[in-house]
Amino acid sequence: MGSFCSNCGVEVTGKFCSNCGKAVDNLNQVSEDDKIRQLNGIPIDIEKVLSTYGAKGQIQASKYLRELTGASLKECVKFASDIYHDKDLSRRMLEKENIVESKLQNEKVLYCPKCHSTSVSVNKKGFGLGKSALGLVALGPVGLLGGLIGANKLKATCLHCGNEFKIKK
Repeated sequence: MGSFCSNCGVEVTGKFCSNCGKAVDNLNQVSEDDKIRQLNGIPIDIEKVLSTYGAKGQIQASKYLRELTGASLKECVKFASDIYHDKDLSRRMLEKENIVESKLQNEKVLYCPKCHSTSVSVNKKGFGLGKSALGLVALGPVGLLGGLIGANKLKATCLHCGNEFKIKK
């Protein structure tokens, strides 16, 4: 796998790009197909990271990259920031995400709004201990019934990314 400049895409043989002059760090090598970049010497599938953590998941992606590669948090945040600010890649992922989302909506399938996985677990919220404690303080023993408020609402949890969300009817 050759090294390519993350700024202009030209193949780099030294420490600086011969085309744009940008210093090339070993953390951000770009492969020929622009889907794999290296962080700390470990190949990362960029599209997989973006599809797993979605358009707003830069922080979670940074944490994942840190666990995967053992790189410092600063390096992972910079790497994730570069991925999320790559306009061409973001545009492609957004188009792909919109196609998947519209397909799932047309089929009326329950899916995670964050990663679009259909592996979702649905449960009732249940008794709220915090609400009952607040009710006990405010209203006395009758306030314990406050823990039942919202107990029958449904809560969905994505089994792929762990996202919890309310089900829209």
